[in-house]
Amino acid sequence: MQGLKDDADAVRHFRFPQKIISAIPYGHGHINKTYLLTDEAGERYILQRINKNAFPDPPAVMENIAGVTAHLRAAFAARGEDPQRRVPHLLPALDGRYWYRDANLEYWRVYGFIPRTRVFRRTDNPAIFAAAGSAFGLFCRMLEDYPTNTLHTTVPRFHDTPHRMAQLDAAVAADACGRVHAVRRELAEAYAFRDVCATLTDMCEAGVLPLRVTHNDTKLSNVLFDEASDTALCVVDLDTVMPGLIACDFGDAIRAGANAADAEEKELSKVALRLDMYEAFAQAYLYALKPVLTAAEAEALPMGALLMTLECGLRYLTDYISGDVYFQPAWDGQNLQKARVQLRLALDMQKKRDDMLRITSRLI
Repeated sequence: MQGLKDDADAVRHFRFPQKIISAIPYGHGHINKTYLLTDEAGERYILQRINKNAFPDPPAVMENIAGVTAHLRAAFAARGEDPQRRVPHLLPALDGRYWYRDANLEYWRVYGFIPRTRVFRRTDNPAIFAAAGSAFGLFCRMLEDYPTNTLHTTVPRFHDTPHRMAQLDAAVAADACGRVHAVRRELAEAYAFRDVCATLTDMCEAGVLPLRVTHNDTKLSNVLFDEASDTALCVVDLDTVMPGLIACDFGDAIRAGANAADAEEKELSKVALRLDMYEAFAQAYLYALKPVLTAAEAEALPMGALLMTLECGLRYLTDYISGDVYFQPAWDGQNLQKARVQLRLALDMQKKRDDMLRITSRLI
C-alpha cells in the first residue's frame, strides 16, 4: 500500500467500505502517529497509533471517546444538525471494537475524515477565537447530562496544579542535569504563585466547583472550522476527555490563544494577555454554557486562566531541569523558553485579574 509499510497491518483490521490505496503522514500533532488514508472511491480517513507513553490505557481512552461521541451525535441530530460534520466519527475494527492492538502491542484507531474544513494553529482575530469559544462551550453544554462518573480518568492529576508544583520541587531537589543554578529567576517567578496554586483543587474538593465532562486540551487547533465560512464545526482530539473543571477548560484556551506573543517568544516584554481576545472567547463560551454554569464556576474562570498558564510553565520548567525527558525539544533551551513565556504570561494575568473579573462578571 502506498505510504504504509510496517503499519499496513493496522489498516487490514478496520471495516473500511472500500479498499485503502494510499496513506500519507498527516497533521502537526506530537503525541500520536497519524496518517491520512484514501480509499479507491476517494473517501478519506484518519488512522492513528495511540501514544502509550502519554495514554497508558488506550482502551479506556477509546471507551471514553466512543461514549462521548455517540452522545454528541445523538444531541446534534436532535437539533437537526448533521452529526457527520459536527462530531468525530469512529470506524469500528473487524471485531467491533473501536481500536485494534497489533502484534507489537501498539493500539490503533480510525476516524472518518471531515472534508472542507480547516484548522487555525494561531489567530490574532477575536472573531475566530470567539468561534472556538462557542464550540468548546457547546461541547460541555451538550455533555452536561452525560454521566461523568462513567468516564475513565485517562491521565491522572492532569490539571492538578499543586501536583505540578510538587513535581517542580522534586526536580529542583534532584537537579539531575545541574541546571538549577541557571534558572533561579524562573524558579522565583514560579514559586511566587505557590500560595494560590491549590485554589481550584481546593474548591473542587470542598464541593464548590462540580466535576463535569471536559475536554482538557482546549487549544484553538482542536477545533475544525468550515473552510468556506470559518464557522466552528467540530471539537476534535478527544483523548483527554474526562471529568474535570470548567475553569480549567476555559483557562487552557485563554492561555493558548490570548497571548499577544508566540509561545516561544524570546522578547519577553511582548508577552501579555490580550483582554480583547479574552473577552471575545469568554462572551461566546459563557453564552453557550450560561444555562448550566453555576455562579462559583463563572467566578473561577479568571483563576482558571491564571492557573492553567502557571501549570504549563511549571511543566516546561520541570522538564527542562530534568533534562527534557517529556517535551522533546527541537533546539537546546526550547523548553526553558516556553517556560519563561508561560510564567511571564501568568504574571501579566495576575496584574490583569481585576480586568478579567470585570469582563466575566458583566457577561454572566
